[in-house]
Amino acid sequence: MKNIPVENYPNLTRETNSKAVINNDKTGFNSYIAAREKMKSDKERIDSLETKVDDLKGDLNDIKKMLRSILNG
Repeated sequence: MKNIPVENYPNLTRETNSKAVINNDKTGFNSYIAAREKMKSDKERIDSLETKVDDLKGDLNDIKKMLRSILNG
């Protein structure tokens, strides 16, 4: 397997047998992985906060119902 440089793209090489283009930019790849993990973490945090807000809404509705029953009873 021999890789030859892709013209005008210093971070890319082409594998001669399969003609596959290979990206050799490890820094860019690591940056992509870090950004993807951060986005995943942010999404999980948002999902957790949405669940907590929904729980609080339910609790407030329960409290309102109890107060109404006390005032009407």
